[in-house]
Amino acid sequence: MNRHFPLTAVSLIFGASLSLSALAAERVVSAGAAVTELVVALQGADKLVAVDVTSKVPEGMEIPMLGYHRTLSAEGILSMNPDLLVGSDEMGPDATLNIIRQADVEVASLPAAETPDQLLTNIDTLAGLLNSQATAPTLKAKIKQQVTRIDAAKNQLGRSPRVVFVLLRGDRGARLGGNHTPADMLINLAGGTNVAGFDGYKSANEETLLALEPEMILVTKPSMDDDDAAKELIESLPLLAHTPAGKNGHIVNLPAKALLGGLGPSALDAAEHLAQQMVEIH
Repeated sequence: MNRHFPLTAVSLIFGASLSLSALAAERVVSAGAAVTELVVALQGADKLVAVDVTSKVPEGMEIPMLGYHRTLSAEGILSMNPDLLVGSDEMGPDATLNIIRQADVEVASLPAAETPDQLLTNIDTLAGLLNSQATAPTLKAKIKQQVTRIDAAKNQLGRSPRVVFVLLRGDRGARLGGNHTPADMLINLAGGTNVAGFDGYKSANEETLLALEPEMILVTKPSMDDDDAAKELIESLPLLAHTPAGKNGHIVNLPAKALLGGLGPSALDAAEHLAQQMVEIH
């Protein structure tokens, strides 16, 4: 039986369809390593017109980099004629974001995920912005599988290993990452105990690290070139070779990108790797 809708009803349905399609961004600036990773994982790389300097894009992809995600310039972003600027809630400054909004560009700030549940929520939000809902279930399933593997590794631990994180800063010396830092989040997620004993970051010397008796030392450098961070740490602080971590070869390079913008694919990969290594300690 044929059904005839009133013209007004058809117009409303058709108009809603157009409205929904118009909401999907086609020219995207992404500011923040973890958010850009999610854009790529949701198969939205072809929509990226620029990223910030902390972001990594697929190999061979040529794309402008427009500053640091905390100190963005409205002029550079608007020159790319985007319809969406997306980043973590660390993105800013607010004055820049307000100028971009006034230019009729949508600005979306996703909470920096500290838990897998928040990461899954961010994926749903970003998938809606990119009209990538079809790819979200596969990505979410992969993340849930990783979390299951991390939990399985943690269940094998008799106790939580003692862990410290060291940030190498060249000539300015090393700093320890305490509670409420990105490294602390990864340590806890992987099943370890951060024994730094303070909030934020503090300068560290060899005596301090020796007294903490870490069973695992995580180390990174602010630059993305962190392959030799563990070797550099021992060269700059040779007494660390006498810690339990040093004696047993448990000084681990932590990728810098795993510490930027909250929990994302790289951070979750790092947490899974750490969880597996913690099992080996015991």
